[in-house]
Amino acid sequence: ITSAGGDVKFGGGALNLVNADQEWLTLASAINFSATDAWSVSFWAKKAVNDGAGMVMGNNDVRNSFIWVTSNFNGTRFRPESSSSASNDFTTTKDTNYHHYVMVADGTGKLTLYFDGTPEVFASAAGGTSFKINTIGDAYDGNTSLAFGGQLDEIYVFDEAVNGTVVASLFSANTIPEPGSLALLALGSVLAFRRRR
Repeated sequence: ITSAGGDVKFGGGALNLVNADQEWLTLASAINFSATDAWSVSFWAKKAVNDGAGMVMGNNDVRNSFIWVTSNFNGTRFRPESSSSASNDFTTTKDTNYHHYVMVADGTGKLTLYFDGTPEVFASAAGGTSFKINTIGDAYDGNTSLAFGGQLDEIYVFDEAVNGTVVASLFSANTIPEPGSLALLALGSVLAFRRRR
């Protein structure tokens, strides 16, 4: 955890991951969403360097199921659990500043990425929207060279599709409107740190 100036978006600390040291978090129990489940993931990310690495979360047992903040492609890629080749590429800025990402699946195949509060929509996501999360800061078949390098802050996983009002509140103040009205999956109790060398 870092508390250095500029490395924290909200609060007193952020998750600091070093790609070269192959650091990530492993969930004690994976979070699974089917293609017909509604879900949302919100996080702040600040890459340490402007390169191709940056797996934010997903399933690092296979080449499926990840959110990748990258300097390749259009900037942010989602791949569903159901496919090792289908990719949904969203246009996002490629730099080393903090940015806010909210990925929303509505349970009918529609996938939306809010980037710093602005939405980009795929009416029908390639490969669907099934998603498995067993790691934070890594994904993709244990490929450690793709592990995230930089800071991740304020990670939320919801088992419903959040709307623009919730996104705006998370973006501007890191608050969830009407506490208790959203089904927030608490990650804090199920995370274990793993450092691989």
